Order: sequence, then C-alpha cells, then structure tokens
Amino acid sequence: MLDYSRQSLSEIKPVSVPHILQAAVQAIQPKLKEKEAKLIVDIDPNLPALLAYTEGLFQAHLNLLENALDSIDTGGLITLSAKFQYRQVRLSAADKRGEIKVMVRDTGRGIPSPDLKRIFEPFYSTKGFGKGTGLGLAIVKRVVDEHRGTITVESRMGEGSSFTILFPAEGYPLRGIMRRMLWDIMRII
Repeated sequence: MLDYSRQSLSEIKPVSVPHILQAAVQAIQPKLKEKEAKLIVDIDPNLPALLAYTEGLFQAHLNLLENALDSIDTGGLITLSAKFQYRQVRLSAADKRGEIKVMVRDTGRGIPSPDLKRIFEPFYSTKGFGKGTGLGLAIVKRVVDEHRGTITVESRMGEGSSFTILFPAEGYPLRGIMRRMLWDIMRII
C-alpha cells in the first residue's frame, strides 16, 4: 500500500536491468521450490544501463513473477526474458535508441477477456477474496509509466499469460556490439 501511494521517485541513477531481474529471480526461489515450478531465465547480460530507480524496478518485476507463480499449477512453467531491440525506424546507423524488452510468460490459467481491461486498476484482483490486494499490477503499471515505458498483456484461458514491458533506452556501447557479434559468430561455428 505504501509503495502505491508513494508520490515521488527515489534516487534515479543508471542501473543494471540484468542485476535487478536476477535479484527478483532469487527472491522467488523459495516459492518456486514449494510449487515445484520451473523458471526459464533468458536475460542478455550486456543490456545497456537504464536510468531508473532500483527499488521500483525490482518491485515491479517481483510482482510480475509472483503473479505468474500464483497463476500456475504445481509443476508449471514461467519464462523471464530481457533483450535490447533497436527502434524499427532509425534516423541513421549512429541512432542507438531502442528499448529494453522484458517478458514474463506463464503456463497458468490465463486471464478472462473482460478482466484484461481492468487488471492494472488499483484494488482490482482476479485472484478471489482474501488472495490479493489488487495493488500488484497497479504498482507495476505505475513503475513502468514513471520510467516512460509501456506494458501490455496477452492471455488465453487455460494457456497462460504474457506480460511485455518496453523501457526506452540507449543502445549498446560499441564494445557491447562487438561482444555480441563475436558471441553470435561463436554460436554459428
């Protein structure tokens, strides 16, 4: 409740998205084991730094992972991925603007279509009485908005849900591009 009512951002600084995502993954390990669930993590370790506040990004991603855990059955699967993608329209080869794309997918029960329009509203929950405050996704949406990002959701009943967050970011420094090209070449060989 306090996180949602917070009126100002804490310290904004360059942060490592892979570091924050790994911290969220570590935080849900006990619940993963308890539920005998599987988590596939595919995070580009060379993502560009994001100007952000660490606590908000951590809380947003932790909320998404916990919601995914709540929606799956024992032995279910969650996938967390994070990649950089350049904008589709670039002004020149030197235009390094793009976005960090974070996806959380689950093989859970899915979200009914009528609820999809309301899931980011404060105090709206699809979990049922006594199982959620309805603030988790509202906090996620607020954090994403504060970082000039967007969040979308796709869901099918009985098949699961996929949340996609796009954060605007500058592209890889030249070192990162060279490292990535070498990595791609090594995978081909």
